[in-house]
Amino acid sequence: MYRIETTDSITGNTLTQLMDMPFIIKDVKIEGDKDDTLIIYFESRLNRYLYPMALT
Repeated sequence: MYRIETTDSITGNTLTQLMDMPFIIKDVKIEGDKDDTLIIYFESRLNRYLYPMALT
């Protein structure tokens, strides 16, 4: 199973058009569920690049 996140984690803006938007794919463990795949979309390549730094 996979989940799609369409809110840019850096700006907080919701994306309505996903075609050609940068994204990352992460394997995640959700409590009580088996392993899932999470696809996170971003407004720009810069935001995609900044995402790992925002987690720290």
